[in-house]
Amino acid sequence: MKSKLNTIFSAYPTAKPFIDRFGFEQSAYTLSVYYLETFRVRHSLVPSAFQCIFQYLEDPGLLKDKYGLWTLMTAVGRKSFEIYVDEMKKMPKSPERNKNLEGQCQFFMIKRTHVRAEVRDEAKLYLHSLLSKNAFPHLFCSSVVIETLMNIINILSYSLNEDNLHKVTAHHRVPDTNYTIQFVDTHEKRLELFNAFVDFGRTFIEQALMMSPTLLKSCIQQFMLKLSEGKKTSNAARQHKGLHVMWEYLSTYSKAADANSNVGGTKLHYRADFADYMVSSGERSAAVGFVEGLDRHDYRTVLADVKNEMETAVQNRSTSLDKYKLLQQRRRRMSVVAPINDKGNVLDFEERIAICKTTTKKNKKQRLYCC
Repeated sequence: MKSKLNTIFSAYPTAKPFIDRFGFEQSAYTLSVYYLETFRVRHSLVPSAFQCIFQYLEDPGLLKDKYGLWTLMTAVGRKSFEIYVDEMKKMPKSPERNKNLEGQCQFFMIKRTHVRAEVRDEAKLYLHSLLSKNAFPHLFCSSVVIETLMNIINILSYSLNEDNLHKVTAHHRVPDTNYTIQFVDTHEKRLELFNAFVDFGRTFIEQALMMSPTLLKSCIQQFMLKLSEGKKTSNAARQHKGLHVMWEYLSTYSKAADANSNVGGTKLHYRADFADYMVSSGERSAAVGFVEGLDRHDYRTVLADVKNEMETAVQNRSTSLDKYKLLQQRRRRMSVVAPINDKGNVLDFEERIAICKTTTKKNKKQRLYCC
């Protein structure tokens, strides 16, 4: 079995020293996992087929195994990934194939934020292999992948504010997926992970701009409208750090570090003014498109509706102001009348107003008599 393992993993020199020290149990276990996972990848078309390898990579027992079983599991994973890529290349281009690849790319990006550095490194390797050499160029212009990238950057930014560290939840779900991200323990590691992922995002966007800049910008703008959908304000788009990173890169104003941190003497900051400009520009463009899409009859109808709404609002405001002035007059009249009559009974509001009116009439008559 050792010779068979050495033959299978001959391309991975780090595996040979561990294989030579294996006993029967370790050799049998490694061979079983290899045959199971490679068979699963070859004959299953669902994205989760290859993802099962991460169950071994994330196993704390294998990570601590003194025989080096975890190193062999990484070799099994890389071998399985080679088979997966070959199978995807053989498949004809179709929506099912694209969906499979997009799901894998999403999974690797999320695993790239894993709390264990060993798992992050493996996910980084798989993600780089999937995106390199332009084997699957449509991934750089996929709205699913781009939105997931921006959402992950936004989620990782939640943990960077030191004032809100006690409010950070242990797990945070990535929108439009079934995956969650668990934050690492210390602020330094969170910042390091955030900056590393921002750098990956910039590399990804640079490659996407080389392939299809128009499609990339369209995906980002569509995501911005998606955030503001069904909401009266655009605060969601203005506060989304993933959008900030993309906007700043596209506008050539991006930096390489974070505003509240120092890493290598550089600082990363977000231009909120540019974000506001992009949101306002999008809102104006949407309004202009709505108006230009109206024909003459609809245009007049909309103008008439706006005019009626403005007149109604002004009328309601005027009525409300008149009521307020009348109420103030009644309160002033009531203030000159004692709240208790000469018999010691408490007077209510209307009784005091009636006394005030009677007193006012008597005063008028006396002034006329004197004249």
